[in-house]
Amino acid sequence: MTYTVISYKEKRFKGIEQSIEWKPISKKTQKDIKEFERVANSFPNVKKDNYFKLHPVPFNDDLKYNIWKSREGHITVLINSKKQNLYILETAAD
Repeated sequence: MTYTVISYKEKRFKGIEQSIEWKPISKKTQKDIKEFERVANSFPNVKKDNYFKLHPVPFNDDLKYNIWKSREGHITVLINSKKQNLYILETAAD
């Protein structure tokens, strides 16, 4: 599991924002994100670093997402237009 937060300057962010078809966050997606966070927080190094507390996923109207799946796992990318951030949640396949 990997969780990454990336901040962009406005010009670069607009290019990313416009190049992907983003979907509104659904209740199921919110549930999946919270489950990702719960599982990730079970790892001692994640608990120690408090990474999710320092960089939480902001559930608000500005948040949209897209998911890419493969045999190796899947990546959920969340975009927050107001903060110009991407939140990347990567999970390996079982």
